[in-house]
Order: sequence, then C-alpha cells, then structure tokens
Amino acid sequence: MINRKEVRIVKGANLEGANLEGAYLEGTNLRHANLKGANLEGAYLDGANLRYANLEGANLEGAQYSLIQMFQLNWENLSDELTLELMRHDAESCGEEAMNNWAKTDECPFQGNLKRDFYFQEKKELWQPSVPKLRGMQLFKALCEEKNIQISY
Repeated sequence: MINRKEVRIVKGANLEGANLEGAYLEGTNLRHANLKGANLEGAYLDGANLRYANLEGANLEGAQYSLIQMFQLNWENLSDELTLELMRHDAESCGEEAMNNWAKTDECPFQGNLKRDFYFQEKKELWQPSVPKLRGMQLFKALCEEKNIQISY
C-alpha cells in the first residue's frame, strides 16, 4: 500500500537532505530539483518529472520509478569510463558521424528536435566510437553506484 502523503514541489526546489520517505510524488515536477542526500525510501515517483534533478547520495530503497525517469537525471561529472559510456549512448541517438564531428568542431550533435538520453558533463578528449557496453538496469546500477545513490535491486 502506498502512503499517499501528497507533496507539491516547485521546479528547481532545493530539497537537499529532505526526508520524503513514503511520499506520493506521482506527476510532481522535480525538474532541476536538488535532492542530494534526500531520503526517498519507499517514495512513489512514477510520472514525476526528474529531468536534470540531482539525486547524488539519495536513498531510493523501495521507491517506485521507471528507468527512463532515472536516466534523465543530471549525472553531472562522472568517471572517464562512465562518461565515455554515456557518450557512446549519445552516438546511438544522434549518429556516430555527428559525434565525430562534435569532437573536432564543437558543433552540437543534437540539432533540431533530437534530445539526449542522458544529461552529464561530456569530455571530448575521451571520445572513441564503439558500441556501449552497459544497458538498462546494468547501466543505471553503475551510475547509482558512482553517485552513491541507494537503490533496491
């Protein structure tokens, strides 16, 4: 049974360290929210807008969410290995040629209506075309581990 403590949150809210355990956040706009170190244990996040949110160090044990929502977080600075992995995922969206061109010229590979799958700080000097090694939950677990986000498997 979901605890329906309904919470209304404003885009860009600073909720660093907030206790949102069991909160019912379906459809809540958490875009650009700072949830660093927040306790979201058992929270219901389906349909919440988490685009660009910072969940570094947050507790998501038992929370309900979709992987697509989580991939849209702002992962900011990552290890070189995960940065390259996400750039390779970017190349699957925009094309390897566009990524190669970006590495040489700074021309953004995401033109028009094309959107990135992941939000992070890319590093041009790391770019090497190849197929991504991590997918789905495996990739999400690696990202969460690096950002110290606690999740249930």
